[in-house]
This record gives sequence, C-alpha cells and structure tokens, in this order.
Amino acid sequence: MWGMKTAGGRTTGAASYTHLGVEKRQLGARAASLDALSPLKVLARGYSIAYGPSGVVTSAADVKPDDELRIRLADGDVRARALSVEKDNGDARPCATRDWR
Repeated sequence: MWGMKTAGGRTTGAASYTHLGVEKRQLGARAASLDALSPLKVLARGYSIAYGPSGVVTSAADVKPDDELRIRLADGDVRARALSVEKDNGDARPCATRDWR
C-alpha cells in the first residue's frame, strides 16, 4: 500500500496529503482575509484615524471647535485644528459631494 506508517501503525496515503492541501489553502485564505483587515491595510485603502484631546474620535460630539486633532494616515500623521463641528443631519450624500469650505 502506498504511504508511510505512523507511530500508531496507521498508513498515511494520498487522501491524507490531499486533506493537508485543502487545509493549507483554507489557512492561506483565512490569513489573506485577516491581512486585509489589518489596521495598516485599512489605512492604505484611504481610511484614517482621528485623535482628539480625549483619544480616538468616534463621533462629532467628541470634538469641539478649536480642538487640536491628529489624523493618522497610511504614510504619516496630519496635525489639524477643528474650525467647526457639524453633526450629521441624516443625509446620505457621500463626503466628496459636500462643500467643506
């Protein structure tokens, strides 16, 4: 019979090697998914993390006019000051279409 004997006397054969191949591909796919979610990869896709006086900014309520902000980007930080704070009024327009001036 093709294969090797294990310490327990069982024979490993083509089925075992096929199963290992499947497991290896699944592990590779999971690793790629995890890598795509890494903070650095997320930043590289154009997202940023804003830090205010109290830490990570998760809401407009976390920022007051004239607060200093540090904005983390994929390739470095930007220091900024909040000119104004405008809470979302519920419109679904993407940021690129808003007038930020």
